[in-house]
This record gives sequence, structure tokens and C-alpha cells, in this order.
Amino acid sequence: MKKIPLSIHIIACLIFIITVLLSVFGGIVGYKYREAELAKLHRELEVELMKLQISLGGGFRNYDIDQVKTVLYASMRDPRITGIVASSDELLLVVGRNTDDQVTENISKDKLDQEIKLDGQIVRDDIVLGHVELYATSRQLSAQLFIFFKIFVISILLLDLFLIVTLYFMLKKMMISPLMTLKDFIISTRTGNVDRIMLSKVKFRGELEVLRSSIVEIINELDYRYKALQESETGFKALLRTIPDLVWLKDINGTYLTCNKAFERFVGKSVNEIIGRTDYDLFDKELSDWFRAHDKLAMDKGVPLSNEEWVHFSGDIEKTLLETTKTPMYTEDGDIVGVLGVAHDITARKRNEEERISLQNELSRMQKFEAIGRLAGGISHDFNNMLSVILGHTELILEQLPEDSPLREDLHEILEASTRSTELTRQLLTYAREQKRAPELINMNNLIGNMIRMLNRLIGEDVHIKWEPGKDLWQVKIDPSQLDQIMVNLCVNARDAIDGHGTILLATSNVSVTETLKLTTSEAVKGKYVKLTVTDSGCGMDAGVMEKVFDPFFTTKDFARGTGLGLSTVYGIVKQNNGVIDVTSEPNKGTTFDIYLPRCLETEVLAELAPPRAGVEIPQGGILVVEDDPSMLSLITRSLTNEDYTVLAANNPVEALLVAENNRDAIALVLTDIIMPGMNGVEMVLKIEALLPGVKHVYMSGHGHDVLKKFHFDKANENFIQKPFLASELLMLVRKALAVNKHN
Repeated sequence: MKKIPLSIHIIACLIFIITVLLSVFGGIVGYKYREAELAKLHRELEVELMKLQISLGGGFRNYDIDQVKTVLYASMRDPRITGIVASSDELLLVVGRNTDDQVTENISKDKLDQEIKLDGQIVRDDIVLGHVELYATSRQLSAQLFIFFKIFVISILLLDLFLIVTLYFMLKKMMISPLMTLKDFIISTRTGNVDRIMLSKVKFRGELEVLRSSIVEIINELDYRYKALQESETGFKALLRTIPDLVWLKDINGTYLTCNKAFERFVGKSVNEIIGRTDYDLFDKELSDWFRAHDKLAMDKGVPLSNEEWVHFSGDIEKTLLETTKTPMYTEDGDIVGVLGVAHDITARKRNEEERISLQNELSRMQKFEAIGRLAGGISHDFNNMLSVILGHTELILEQLPEDSPLREDLHEILEASTRSTELTRQLLTYAREQKRAPELINMNNLIGNMIRMLNRLIGEDVHIKWEPGKDLWQVKIDPSQLDQIMVNLCVNARDAIDGHGTILLATSNVSVTETLKLTTSEAVKGKYVKLTVTDSGCGMDAGVMEKVFDPFFTTKDFARGTGLGLSTVYGIVKQNNGVIDVTSEPNKGTTFDIYLPRCLETEVLAELAPPRAGVEIPQGGILVVEDDPSMLSLITRSLTNEDYTVLAANNPVEALLVAENNRDAIALVLTDIIMPGMNGVEMVLKIEALLPGVKHVYMSGHGHDVLKKFHFDKANENFIQKPFLASELLMLVRKALAVNKHN
């Protein structure tokens, strides 16, 4: 489209302003003239109305209709009057002009032109005889005004034509020619060939001379700045290309304007192949939609926005995580021109953060387990003492009651409940890693294979156990009873997760981990493992339950069906044996527990103490019992006395040393608690052995093995019995200790 010259704009603006001013002036004059003429018309009509009132007075007084009509017709000769209505109580006359502008009588009052209406009373000798209404029009006045405005408009048009011609030649000489020269000069600067002599050919005056001087100065300044800008752009491009982060710039339509070397590597194209293209020319539609959506979001919000995105660099196999910040770009006037993108590779940082969070979670879990473990270990001693008293007295009563006593059934219930409580304390100690264990080299296939029949009875007929032993399974070192606990707890837990019929899969396999293996809820370090897998077809777990699945006392079962210690006990056993436990599950898709136990390359045979030979005389020497719990001391004393042992009792180590000093020849064995106030049992036994060389000893405690190690009790072959215990178990260990020590 051809542009309109500046001179035409200037002339048009001037003509428009003059025309508007003259039109306003003419309008004001016309308005004033019309107002004056209307006022004059009103005055003349009021005079005519007064004449009518006087002239009609005689006719109304004498009831002379002809006289009234004559007066009305005479008044209608005035072309401005459109109608007259004269009325009284007995008379109504209407005279007006019809559509042909003829005066006629009895015309409808509603058809009269009512542009101007005047009315008055007909009075004669101070008596009101009737009423007269005068109707008139201002059409003649409007016609005169129309003629006036027509002449006025023609005058304005002639004046505008004169001004156009005059202004054009004046502007051409004074402004247009100099400005065209300036335009040609400015155009010449685009090619770099600045023709400064060109400006001397035209004479500039006034403000144009100032403009010419200013333009020359501007051109010189632009010359200098252009060279500086070129140098700056060269430096900027070098800096941009060396930035390790991805940097790019797009316009508002998503077209790439520039980018750096890192972005070229991401796209796999050179900068010349990228500039001028959009995301849809370089990437697939899904990724392009993602990029454009975030571009538009940043431009709509008007603030920098950051997001993380996994992308593939051209030629790379693994994905890279980029933290991208998109900043809207504006002109100095505040108009948005595009968006600047900067992407930083945070893959390593993200993985470090995930590893740190994983380690932090593991640390928190271990701290929580340690705290609860300390609590479990702390209460187990007193609780085990109480259970031992209950078990011991129940056994004593049962021995004294006849077989047909009705109380035996109740006592058996007490005995069974106490035994279950004993198992609960052992689970707590196992969880707290304080339970004394006897690890052995085992093949899990053999132990689990021997347990299948027992597990089938435990689980029930509705659930089928499928056993898939691994070939050439490696050995592991673990207490067999702990493996029994693992299998029972996991299988019972799986059974409870199955509603109706279902399947539990038990499988073993050898696993070699060449580098840290990230599992669902844990990780296994480099090494060789034997993997035990327990999979059920039950209800599964959601993420919230999985986070707490190994927490002690956490259970989703009814109170009567679970204590919440089963899986935490399994967790404690696995950790105690330097293993890893992992769980994967989804709601309604079952659950899988994977246990990784380290492979053991040792070849050893654990020696067992041979039982006493038949016919060997068991010495019946005195037994020094040292126990700070009065109930336990009384129970043990009574149990040993019933077996014809001579018992010397002491409430604390100090008292025990005095008893030993005073009864050197009467003591064959010391039966003592380990942790007591003032002095522990191990230290006390060492002092008694110094007084009584060859004296035997048996230790007992309600604490776990890890706690007892602090008191130098760490020998696997020590005679030791864990509280709570049955009286029969204690008597068996006492006999065994006396017999073994005798043959030693």
C-alpha cells in the first residue's frame, strides 16, 4: 500500500481544523439567528392572539357565528398560522389547513400542526365568554435557515480549495523539498555511504536548520555506536557460545532468534539451522507442545517461571534433567517481544538429592528403630522377671495338683498366655537386635523345604504355598531359629492379606550385585547375596502403608489378629544379619517381600556340648543364687530346693561375696543375674572364683545379648538362660553345667 506524503497530511490537518472552526462558527451563528427568529415569531403570534381575543369578544357576546368565522378566516391569512380553535360552553369552531394547505372548517383538532401553541381567554366587559387556541409552525424560518447554511457550506468549500492550493505551494517550498532532501540523506546512511554534501544543496531555514544539524550529529553518533555495537555483539556471541548452560531466545510466535553452543548440541543442529525455525520444526509434537505451553505461561504471567524436564540430548541414550527458567523479554515501552530460556543440567544434583533423601529416611528409620529398641530392651528385663515368676509358680502349682483337679485347665491357660508373652518379649529383643543368636552356615533350600509342611498347616487349606528353590544355592550364616521367624511372620502376614483362596510363592536365588542396586524401598550394596522372595496374591498395599510397613506396632489388622511386631521383627533380623529387605506392592495386585542375605564362604562346623552320659553322678553341692528381684529369688530358691539342692540366697553381689566367704566348702555353683546394682554378675563371679577355685557358674538375664556384651559377656559357650524361662529349663541347664564342668 502506497504511503500518503507528509505534505498531504499537513494540508489535510490544516484544512480539517479550518473547516471545523468555520463549521462551529456557522453553527453558532445559525443557532443564534434561529433563536432570535423564534423569539420574534412568538412575540408576533402573541400579538395576533390578543387581536383574536378582542375580535372574537363581540361575536361570542352576540352569539354571531358568522362574525366569529369571519374573524377566524381573516387570521388564517397569515401563512405561519396552521389552525385556530375557538370554544365556549355552547360553541366550538375549528379552522385549520388541510394537506393541500387550504383553510377549512371542522377539521380535527388532533390533525393541526402543534409545533407552536398559544392559548387565551375571550373576555368582554370582564366576563369570560370562551377560550381560543392558536397553532403555528416555524417551517418558513427553517427554510430560511437551510438557504443560509447552503450558502455557508459553499463558501467554506471555496475557501478550503483556495487554502489547499496556497498551502501546498508554500509547504513545498518551505518544508517538503528540504524534508525530502533529509529523507534521501537518511536513506543513504543505510548503505553506509553517507553523503554529507547533499545537505548543502538545499537551503534550510529556522527549525529545519536545527533539524538538519541534529540529524548530522545523530548520524555521526550512530556511526560510532554501530562500531561499538559490532564489537560488543562479537564479544556477546563468544560469551554466549561458551556458557555451559543451554541459552536460547524466541520471539512471541516461538521462532528462534539465537542460541548458544550447548543448545546446538541439544538439538543436534547448527545455529544457522535453528534460527528462524520453531519447536515444531526441531522436535516432536508432544515435546513442542510442552515447550510452547511454558513459553506462553511465562509471557502471560509476565515473570520468570522455572520448571524441570527430562530430555534427550541429540545422540545421547540416557535422559538429562534440565532446570529451565523462561523469562519474558520486553521493549523499553513495555511491549513483550519474546522469551529468553536458560536451562541448567541438574541430573547429578537431583540424583545426589534423591540419595541424600534416601539416606536421611534410612537414618530416621534407624534412629526410630534404635529408640524403640532401647525402650524394648529397657522394659524387657523387668517384664521377663515377672513372666519368669508367673511361669515358675504356675509350674509349681501344676506339680502339686492331682491330675483330675479342675484348676489344672485354668493353670494351663495361664501357662499358655505366659508362653505367648514370652514370645512377644523375644520378638521385641529381636527387633531391638539384643536377642542372643547362634548363627550357623545353612542352605536355605534345606531349611525352607523342611518347613513347607509346617507352613501349610499354619496357613490353612484355602491358601496354596508354591515352593521354587533356586539351583546351586549359596550358603548364608544365620541363626536357624531366626530364619524360622522370618518365614512364619512373612507367610502369616501373606495369609492375612488374602481374602478367600490365594497363593503364596516362596522362591530362592543367587544374586550378584556389581554396583549399588536401587530397590523399591531400599538399596543393596555391591556383593553376592542369597535372595529369598515371598509373594502373595492378596489385597496389596498403597504407598502410605508401605512407608510404615516395618514400623513397630503398626498394623492394618484387627487388634485381635496382630500386634504390629511381625514385619518389624523380620526387619530387625535381616538388619542384624547385615542383609537388605525390600517390598513392592500395589492395591489389589499382591505384595512381594525380597530379602537379600550376604553369601558366606566359611566352612565350619559348630561344636555342640555333649549331653551328660547316662549313669554319671550329678553332684548335689550347694548353689549360690544371686538375684536382686525378690520374687525371682524366692521362685528360683523354691524350684532348686524342691530338687534337693542346697540353696544359699543373696539379694545383691555384696551380700553374695559375704555368703561365699562364709561358706567356702558348701558352694559348687553360682547362679546369678548379670545386671544388678553396684556390681554386675560377671565381675562378681570372677571375685567368687578367686575365693573358690573351680566353682561353676550359670548366668541369667532378661536383657538381650547386645546389652550384655557391655558387661564383657560375649562368649558363645557361656552357660546362660534367657528370661523368662520355665523352672524345668533352669533345672536342665543347672544339671548340664554341673555335669559338663565336672568332666572338664
